[in-house]
Amino acid sequence: MPGDLLDLVFPTPRRVIVAWRDGYGVGDRLDLPPGVGSLPLQMRLADLNGVPIRWRVGLREGLAIWAGSRGFLIPRSAGLRAERELALPGSLRLFYEDSIWGARLVLSGPAVPGERQELPLERLERIVLALREDPPAVWAVGVYSAGGWSSEFAVRTIAPEGAAKLRLPFPWGIQAEAAGGFLALFDRSELWAGRMGSGALARISHERSWGLAAAAFSPRGQWMAALWDRLPEKGVAGWSIWRWTRGAFRLEREEEMPELPEPGWTVRIAPGLDWAVRVGNRVWGIAGLPALPRSGAGRSREAVRRIFPVSFEGRASRGPGDSRQEGAR
Repeated sequence: MPGDLLDLVFPTPRRVIVAWRDGYGVGDRLDLPPGVGSLPLQMRLADLNGVPIRWRVGLREGLAIWAGSRGFLIPRSAGLRAERELALPGSLRLFYEDSIWGARLVLSGPAVPGERQELPLERLERIVLALREDPPAVWAVGVYSAGGWSSEFAVRTIAPEGAAKLRLPFPWGIQAEAAGGFLALFDRSELWAGRMGSGALARISHERSWGLAAAAFSPRGQWMAALWDRLPEKGVAGWSIWRWTRGAFRLEREEEMPELPEPGWTVRIAPGLDWAVRVGNRVWGIAGLPALPRSGAGRSREAVRRIFPVSFEGRASRGPGDSRQEGAR
């Protein structure tokens, strides 16, 4: 495998693009054996040094890398594309600007507060965008490192309610996920989540948890899933599902699963919450996660009852997490 993973995204519900600094690969869930197995990729060499920018619209994601003088590099199944400006759904634009106040990426469009918001490039590690086309809306997260020996990361958020800044000590590095106005920040031991426009996140994970591999939202953010190398207080691999209800994320279900390969390496869960990809010394596909309904309000509730045999009248089980979000109905 190439070194220095940048990010991985799911451009369609069954396809994944894994990007490293020296190339990227395209994989398909149809090539994955049942359960957990090695996922073959069609590899392409490319110089992708820069700031990764991930965006999401419903069940589909995209990836671009801001590469300075080379502009925005967009890895796709058909090949690498370069653009001077990133055009996104909802008439949203992302472009570079430099002035006496420093270099930054500018987010512009009718759904952006004031139609313009800036993300300074100094110490910017990545950008995560959640987009809605109708009516247009954008939620943006810029993750910054503190630099030097500090373990404190800063997060700038842009939401319809305005912009804000959060600071949290994440000694092992920080991951960010966003969907439908919700934000999750996590590392190997802590998971925080909440509404992006509220200015506050709640701690979801157990105080002594360790072994969190990934967290993700359903398309509207109403459901949140986590994949664990070690479930809190159980010491085995598994997954958890929370539902946003009564202003908090409530644990709906938690189950054990067979041990995952290469614990500690990067994992992302697909927007459909039905499979995941881990990138370590090899690329692994993880199937069999609890898929959530994708469309149709009436069909959705029916499907959810089949998948989660628990009460939906406010008596859901409570567990290590008691916090946040909103999602696919």
